Amino acid sequence: MENYEDVAYVVEKDLLEMGGEFRVDYQNNFFAKGFTVIPAGGAGSSC
Repeated sequence: MENYEDVAYVVEKDLLEMGGEFRVDYQNNFFAKGFTVIPAGGAGSSC
């Protein structure tokens, strides 16, 4: 588990070792709703 700004994230250890830092973003609009996980150096993946 990783903590950042009072929010706890459960992240698989292998994922942290492979990707390092990442950003979690939330969108709530007509075309996109949900969370997006974006690695520090690459394209994102929607959840």
